[in-house]
Amino acid sequence: MAPSRDDYIVAGRLPLRNNKKTTATATPTATATDATDATDAAIRQAGQAPADLRLNLGCGGKRLAGFVGVDRYPTPAVDVLADLGATLPFADSAVAEVMLDNVIEHMPDIPALMREMHRICRHDARIV
Repeated sequence: MAPSRDDYIVAGRLPLRNNKKTTATATPTATATDATDATDAAIRQAGQAPADLRLNLGCGGKRLAGFVGVDRYPTPAVDVLADLGATLPFADSAVAEVMLDNVIEHMPDIPALMREMHRICRHDARIV
């Protein structure tokens, strides 16, 4: 089960995990089926053709026309709940474009996010 918003303390602009409220249960690992299902659901949600999947990673409350909003906290702009510090729930080579607006500086493991983006993006994908 994913942590709720109450499991975090906001310090400045960075959410910090509140270890006192969390349990010791492990987060399930995403499977290939989960990734395909999330990819298909995101495409349907955004009304996009499969070849045109565009993600706004770390969207927060900012909805961008034509993009699927992805964030770890639910807001009206979020279409897919996902932790950007973990395996993203999208199939390999499924994404045509990724938007990251004020996200990278908040990531504790930037190379891990870059590897995930490399995995989910097509060879000709655009990253902004």
